[in-house]
Amino acid sequence: MLKELDLAGALARMKDGSEKICMLVPVSKDTTLEELMQAKGFALTDTKKEEPKPKAEKPKADKPKRNIDTGKILALHKAGWTASAIASEIGCSTPTVTKYINAEKEKE
Repeated sequence: MLKELDLAGALARMKDGSEKICMLVPVSKDTTLEELMQAKGFALTDTKKEEPKPKAEKPKADKPKRNIDTGKILALHKAGWTASAIASEIGCSTPTVTKYINAEKEKE
C-alpha cells in the first residue's frame, strides 16, 4: 500500500529515517539522473509495521507438592543409610535427600 506525499513530506520523513520513501517517476531505459532528480511524486511505503507475534507460553504443569519428611531423612542418615537408599524409601530423588542433609549440616 502506498500513500502519496509531497516533496516536503517526503523530505521530512526521509530525514527522520523511520519510514521508507519511494519516488513515483516513470522510468525507461532512457531516463536520465537529471529527470529523476526533478521528480515531483513521492510515496510512503506500507505504513503498517507488523508487530512481532508474542510467543505462546507453554502452560506449566502444576506439580503436586509433596510433603517430604525431613525428620525421617535425617534419622535414616544418622542411622547410616545412604542417600540413594533414603531416596528410595521416601520416594524422592537422591539430590533432594542430599539437599536436606546438607541443609541440616549447615544449621549445625
